[in-house]
Amino acid sequence: MNKIIRVLLLSIIVSLSSNAQTTYYIDATNGNDANTGTTPTTAWKSINKVNQQTLYAGDSLLFKRSEIWSGTRLYIEDSSGTVNENIVYGAYGVGEKPIISSVIPQSHNWVNTSGAIWKATNPPTNHPNRMLLNGTEKLRANTISELDGITYYWLYDNSNDLYIYSTTDPNSLLIEYSTDFPIIIGGSNYITIKDLDIQGGWTGIFINTLSKNILLDSLTIGKYCREGIIVSSDLTNASNYPENIRIENCLIDAYFNFDYSSAGTYPGSSDRGCSDGFRASVLDTGEIKNCYFKNWGHASISLVSPTVSNVSVHDNFLTSPDICYGGRLNIDDASYNEMYNNQIINTSVQSQLNGQYNHYHHNIFYGTTNSPLKPSIIDAGVELQGYASTDVVGNIYENNLFIDIEGPGFRISGNNANAIYDNSIKNNIIYNCGTATNGESMVVEEDLYQDTFNNNFQNNLIFNDTTTQTCNFRGIVYDVDNFNLRTGIDGYLMSSNLSDNPQFLDINSNDYHLQANSPCINAGTDPLAMYDFEGNLIPYPGSNPDIGILEFQPTLNNGDYSLINTLVVYPNPAKTYIILSGPKNEIKNINILNSNGNIVIRNVWSTNLIDLSNLQNGVYFIQFTTSDGFIIKKIVVMK
Repeated sequence: MNKIIRVLLLSIIVSLSSNAQTTYYIDATNGNDANTGTTPTTAWKSINKVNQQTLYAGDSLLFKRSEIWSGTRLYIEDSSGTVNENIVYGAYGVGEKPIISSVIPQSHNWVNTSGAIWKATNPPTNHPNRMLLNGTEKLRANTISELDGITYYWLYDNSNDLYIYSTTDPNSLLIEYSTDFPIIIGGSNYITIKDLDIQGGWTGIFINTLSKNILLDSLTIGKYCREGIIVSSDLTNASNYPENIRIENCLIDAYFNFDYSSAGTYPGSSDRGCSDGFRASVLDTGEIKNCYFKNWGHASISLVSPTVSNVSVHDNFLTSPDICYGGRLNIDDASYNEMYNNQIINTSVQSQLNGQYNHYHHNIFYGTTNSPLKPSIIDAGVELQGYASTDVVGNIYENNLFIDIEGPGFRISGNNANAIYDNSIKNNIIYNCGTATNGESMVVEEDLYQDTFNNNFQNNLIFNDTTTQTCNFRGIVYDVDNFNLRTGIDGYLMSSNLSDNPQFLDINSNDYHLQANSPCINAGTDPLAMYDFEGNLIPYPGSNPDIGILEFQPTLNNGDYSLINTLVVYPNPAKTYIILSGPKNEIKNINILNSNGNIVIRNVWSTNLIDLSNLQNGVYFIQFTTSDGFIIKKIVVMK
């Protein structure tokens, strides 16, 4: 063989070999760091070994199920996959998810200060946040006087001193807490982490500067963590911000269920070492979907900075039934984000939906209660509060449901450092809220520091079965009709708000579909959202938008049902054409509309094959008009 050809072939083989995808295995019990790591029987043992390995696009690093790795941080730094070949950290084998934990035994020397109070002579340099004594988590005190050995067992104070309540020498106790993060991601691109259980740390997963295209999928995060996931950056240049962070199908549970309702109202009384489930202070583009958040002591989800934008938060369940302060959806200063189809259920503090030009729609806020730690505050389902660093402006709050909330369903605060203006509140249902405020359900408070003006309340339904006096505008309570008459004051627009019973299909079983006699049907104003809580088109074909989270689907006659089922559009998705089949003689005309509702092709069923080659990629609607005037819409996707 020609020598040049042999050299070329060899270089090709070497190149292919260097880019080959490799799967590495880690077994905490039977592994050995001297192994190759490339099969389950030759698995590595430690995370230290993992941190020394360079991974390439398409490589996978799998932890054995039902195993635990404690005390060593997993670094994912300066690693990059590709859009088609992520670097994957996951699990193999059978059993429970592999646990990566930063909770480890700690050693201290103790001196008795008084009674059962002991002080460490070698305290930690960082706050432990959450602590286990003899294998059981114990609640933190915030003052020496709280340490009682009944509710509160330990304290780390502002002087960085550590105290424990113990009737015996604490050296006999097994004391465990975190001094590190379980996982840090920085400077990495196209990384997938899935099927792991992350425990302990200031945060379970810390996503830092220059992290892009990160997917967290099917993880369990939060046990013994102060915060579940944090996205941040130590650099101010926007090009270094984390980007395209996606979190889906995760259980983000703090496993924090202590009763500290008697703690009092002094500053910090609500902070017991458990804060946000997810918090982003810097993020350009992201998505949180299909996740379950439980028992977070401040908020389930927080977007807290003007440097957070273009984040989609949808189809999540947020709750905090076991603690007395937390669980909310918390948006401050962030802009151009979308929150929809979330359920915020049984939280013990109001959701704060602030920021600029955010879109909040088709969310359910149910059972918000007042926190016993702040008895002077009556919590709303949602409150607009311009207390952070920017004005609250240009947000849309539409087609949400507020139900059985102790305070108002919706409130614009008057105690603001920044102005609140040009926000639109429309098509919402506020049902039996204000259970602790004599039925006050919609509140616009008096200005105290900055102005609130030019906000629009349109086509909302506000109903309370005990009173008609449901709307408070700047300290005076009105029924809905007289609330509408406040329009024009400081540029406020109040119009077409209703006060009738919404006529849910079955309120006792939380079925929020509308009955045929509901006053919400066809009573809404045009929304920005295209789909309702169940994915139905808004408005229902041939009708006007409804008020509430679900568009009413009218009962069709048998002929219409049969016609819908026989009208077929294929291929779908389409590339250059579609084919229509069905009873053409029963169709009067067909139009194709773009996502804005504009007709782009008119009266097209002259032949079964429809040419779409002039259309851009996207979602389109084929609108069939029957001979009796009924309109049927079908979706077709061009790609």
